[in-house]
Amino acid sequence: MRTSIAFAWTMASIMAWGLACNGSSSPSWPDIHSPNSLEASNGSLQGPSEILWGLFDISINPLTGSVEIVPFRGVTFEANVTRFLQPPFVPTNYITLALQPETNLATGYIVVNVGIQHPFPTSNLRGFDVMGLFMASEGGYSSLFEPGLTWPSPDDARLLNADGYSRWWNQVEFTTLNTIFGYTEGVMAPHGFSSTCMLNPFKYFANGLGPDDPWDPAHLAMTDRGSFATTAPGFLARRYEIQFPPKKATDYHFKYAVSASWAPPYLGTIAPGGTDDFPMTSSRSEACQISITDIGSNLWYHSPTAYGGDIHIRMAISNWQFALGVPTSVITSVIVESPTLFTGPIDVFDGTEWWMPPDIDHEIDMMFSIYGATPITTTNQELLFSVVNKPPFDFSGQPAGTYPDSALAAYQVWTVPVESK
Repeated sequence: MRTSIAFAWTMASIMAWGLACNGSSSPSWPDIHSPNSLEASNGSLQGPSEILWGLFDISINPLTGSVEIVPFRGVTFEANVTRFLQPPFVPTNYITLALQPETNLATGYIVVNVGIQHPFPTSNLRGFDVMGLFMASEGGYSSLFEPGLTWPSPDDARLLNADGYSRWWNQVEFTTLNTIFGYTEGVMAPHGFSSTCMLNPFKYFANGLGPDDPWDPAHLAMTDRGSFATTAPGFLARRYEIQFPPKKATDYHFKYAVSASWAPPYLGTIAPGGTDDFPMTSSRSEACQISITDIGSNLWYHSPTAYGGDIHIRMAISNWQFALGVPTSVITSVIVESPTLFTGPIDVFDGTEWWMPPDIDHEIDMMFSIYGATPITTTNQELLFSVVNKPPFDFSGQPAGTYPDSALAAYQVWTVPVESK
């Protein structure tokens, strides 16, 4: 059985974090009290699902720099946040936060390195395709392909250097509240803050990726199949460049979730198992990376009545599950849409040629063009890409509660260059 493991955090002032933690009594879920004993005979895939571990809240005052920490504990995991990062002290616990010199609180520009220490060292709970999700309060754009699905517009709080976007754990659709299987709010969290954004950006945490490493196919190949090892040091950090709408308020709110995919290692594996000790189905069903390259787009804008151009793109889609079969057995469609550049969603996977690069069994490449674009300005002209899984994979792996009635999909947002004429 495959299980996706998740942390959920809430951030207040600049940030108030929560890491979720409870126990599961369901016989279909692994006993995470004994992580070293987890194993499977074949690692068969039964569908994705999410578990929350532990909960705590942290408040950082942007004016004084003071940090308030309210830890919570559960039966399976205890987060020791007594010495959470507060300069000049060195963090010794599971999550660290380091504001970078480029931060400008007055303009709402926050640059922070988020570090995660694996909570079960030397165990067989090796994480795969770990995502650190930034959840803002609102999503100003709404999808035409998935009606009601929202993502951040340029007027909302945004993660400027996102590695991708995911629907997992948004507060609107995952509503099995206060259980191990759903969103849990901290008792000291700022309850007046809610995240209505359903499609949220993330940074990818994996062996071989440093805080500033770009997210591209070349770097994905260096990530040990996108895994997060439990062996020393078992610590990874990524750089988040966040832009909040400039305002006079003295705090910034957002929620933060960390989700890791997992499946039991092969029978007989002694902890801590290496990547090859885990089946390919330990990786996410949906694509782990969508990389977009401009190959000659010529969009231009002069005035509300004078604009035009065409979009020309090369797309690389990486999915570890491709190694189990041809890509068409994993992907059913690749949808492209835009709030401003054209009307209606377009399936570019239907009839578009794709190819697998030599010696790369987890990637397919494709090129396509969209003619007659209609930019409304020279900035923030964006495309939303939805790489949709083939059934039976959907969000119904949660044992109970509300979740999206939709096929699994991976997402990416990309800004098309537009010249001024």
